Amino acid sequence: RDGGPGGGSSPCGRLVLSNATLYGTTSRGGDSGWGTVFRLGTDGNDYTVLSSFNLSSDAGAEPIGGPVLYGNTLYGTTSDGAYNGGSVFRVNLDGSGFLVLKTLPASSGGVGADGIWPCSPLLVSGTTLYGTADWGGSFGNGTLFRLNTDGTGFTVLKHFAGAGEGAGVEAGLLLSGTTLYGTAYEGGDYPYVPPYYG
Repeated sequence: RDGGPGGGSSPCGRLVLSNATLYGTTSRGGDSGWGTVFRLGTDGNDYTVLSSFNLSSDAGAEPIGGPVLYGNTLYGTTSDGAYNGGSVFRVNLDGSGFLVLKTLPASSGGVGADGIWPCSPLLVSGTTLYGTADWGGSFGNGTLFRLNTDGTGFTVLKHFAGAGEGAGVEAGLLLSGTTLYGTAYEGGDYPYVPPYYG
């Protein structure tokens, strides 16, 4: 179900379920046209926008990865924003307590030291969030990062170097024990070569 321009449009992230209520994000629409966090009953009723994003604010814009739920709080990322690099945010299930935990600013050259354009959903383990940035970092090919659910302790765990290490991390992470697993859609030993149609 689409809430329309004021209620959000173009949902492209995953949903989370809590007590017969679905929670998700839209990449467009909302008060300023830059996306929303919403809830919807599993019966299709009670569509409510919990928060709207604004490109010109620290809150970020275009949340495309979908949220993750920890306790009564949703955590997510935006792929754009006032600093062109995205953000990590949280908001309570009732729409209160919206807070930007981390902004990921792009430099004048378009590459941020901490990574930019986080597109995948976060992974939560205990009180730690793990996420990826599609581009940026020391080599411009993306990063793997962590931060605490209160916004402290931001640390880049990996700067992807491209080539054999891969580049462009968009698909999210899995955790097994103390090891994170993920994929990169570019780079590798056999980089993608577009087909020739000439």
